[in-house]
Amino acid sequence: MFIRNCISDIRDLVTLKNTDSIGNALKIMEDNNLKSVPVIDENGRFEGILSKEGLFELFERGFNGTYEDLRKEVITEAISRIQPLSLDSKFEETLPIIVRYPFVPIIDEKQILLGIVKRKEITGALESSFGVGVSGIRILIGTAEMEGRLEKILEITHGLHLNVVTAIAFDAQDKFNRRVLLKIEHTEDKGELVERLVKNGFKILTIHED
Repeated sequence: MFIRNCISDIRDLVTLKNTDSIGNALKIMEDNNLKSVPVIDENGRFEGILSKEGLFELFERGFNGTYEDLRKEVITEAISRIQPLSLDSKFEETLPIIVRYPFVPIIDEKQILLGIVKRKEITGALESSFGVGVSGIRILIGTAEMEGRLEKILEITHGLHLNVVTAIAFDAQDKFNRRVLLKIEHTEDKGELVERLVKNGFKILTIHED
């Protein structure tokens, strides 16, 4: 999965200028049913994200004036300054951003905002990676950190002519250095698969069928 495959182009987005007033920004967000909007300067360079939460935090920090006074202020102080990504960024780089913000801004080499990657695109990609919604047999495998472990698992499934839905390796927290989530389509050869995995030094942690 690449950034360029899931970006929403700026031409299809609502944006704010860094010179907009808070009152105007709120109206734009309300008219478009948005809680957060990317902010650009007069040249299209990315400035940050303006959210309703950020506006309320500005007021709560002790703004010296009434709510109507606040609406006349420029949005600058309420902008969340975050690090954008580029079209060449790795997809997994979106994860630490999307847990804090509703979208990930994407810029070019001149800091011009090209578009955003929305949270639903990222969660959709993760669901696809884990085989969510696909019926099959889910096997969690424990293994030592050794070169070619994932390749060996796939070699075993290939030898049994099994259809692999997904195979993802990640760090473990116990004596096994790695864990591998293997999901295959339903098969009568499940027992044979488990036997071959164990013979090759793998530990079967859990098996779940859906």
